[in-house]
Amino acid sequence: MIQIRHALDSDADGIRRVARRAWHDAYDSLDPDVIDETIEEWYAGPVGSALHGWADDIPASDLDVEATMLVARDDEQVVGFAQGVVYGPVGTILRLYVDPTRHRKRVGTRLYERLREIFTEQGVERVRALDLADNDASRVFFGKLGFEQTATRTVTIGGERREEAVYTREL
Repeated sequence: MIQIRHALDSDADGIRRVARRAWHDAYDSLDPDVIDETIEEWYAGPVGSALHGWADDIPASDLDVEATMLVARDDEQVVGFAQGVVYGPVGTILRLYVDPTRHRKRVGTRLYERLREIFTEQGVERVRALDLADNDASRVFFGKLGFEQTATRTVTIGGERREEAVYTREL
């Protein structure tokens, strides 16, 4: 049975494992070495570092945002995770990844639903989700949850500029 809860530092290795497997599965356009390097850079250190160091190592508390990191665990290991921040009336899903062996088993949906509950408790009126624009599975997933792609922006991964999709929905 899958349990959704707040992440602990002891979940850090599981989060990195899920991120690595999910990225290799979803991002064919990225070189496998770039994926591994990015995972090591973005997910270095304990969960607290990943959660609060998301904006150029500036703690979320210094940015006047509420930050949340959730994990989905089965009896043995982390099988998915979601990271979100709230700034004013907007909640942003920075990351939501599920181990590819657990796709289509509602793990991602359950992570989103719990994060949406937390956002609602924090007064969020609109939710945004970010992912690379060429991730078709992500586009379908967020579309089924009522999101629409409202913008694109450019991010740099592995020294290359990539298009990132911004999906939005009202709560």
